[in-house]
Amino acid sequence: MQTINSLLNTFKVVTTGFPAVAALGAHSKGVQEVVLSTLAPAALLDKGITEFYALEIPRDAKLASAEEIIAANLPVRKFSVSVASIVDLDTVIVSRHQGTVDILKETYPDAIVLASIDAEDIKGKHVVGTLPPHLIAACAAYTSVSIKDYDFAKDGDISGQELLDRIIVAPDAICVKEIVHTIFISLLDPRDPSYGAPMTYTSGDHEYLKVVLGQYLDSLNYVMYTHPSGVQVSAEGTISYGWFSDGDLAELLGKIDNLNGM
Repeated sequence: MQTINSLLNTFKVVTTGFPAVAALGAHSKGVQEVVLSTLAPAALLDKGITEFYALEIPRDAKLASAEEIIAANLPVRKFSVSVASIVDLDTVIVSRHQGTVDILKETYPDAIVLASIDAEDIKGKHVVGTLPPHLIAACAAYTSVSIKDYDFAKDGDISGQELLDRIIVAPDAICVKEIVHTIFISLLDPRDPSYGAPMTYTSGDHEYLKVVLGQYLDSLNYVMYTHPSGVQVSAEGTISYGWFSDGDLAELLGKIDNLNGM
């Protein structure tokens, strides 16, 4: 899986959201722009952003600066976001905040309330509440709910008129899907410690996978690339010991670029 360090080294990362995340952009080294954000996907869509990266932050992690995030080298995932239809979908409310649940039940009286979930709990459903991007991607449609200027230390028991004044329910449901590019690599070079052991790399962007391929060019034997649509292309080495030549790699990268509409 791609990490924050590989993202920063490969792209010009435009960052928004929490201060520590917003400060990461200054550490990026590439030219091609990508978005990394902790903002709600609905807020990104309102800004015209339809693809973005998100950090996979461990529960209860306390990362107060960009430098701490870089040192932890957290995984990143890439997502697409679009407007979704909620017709014929069962609705569930996901929130641990009772005041929020009470307000949402007025709009969705028949909705089941869940305090904690996994992906299977919300598969194929319309979720109203607050979820991280990787779980938003598991449901069919998502209506985000937030509290303006929420501070966990002070607002854990917010209720009544103050909650009504500050609660924000997105006007439209959205659909968020993870974008996954995968390459399967088989190495033939007996000098390589991974001799005979195939490796699989998964990334939110095929440009990063090209970087991975370049690192193993002298020992590549067989590569299969899987596009997010599920379409696969592959290539085998043709020179001594089955290693890839520059021509073999160029042919494979051409196939990958064609799949990605480049």
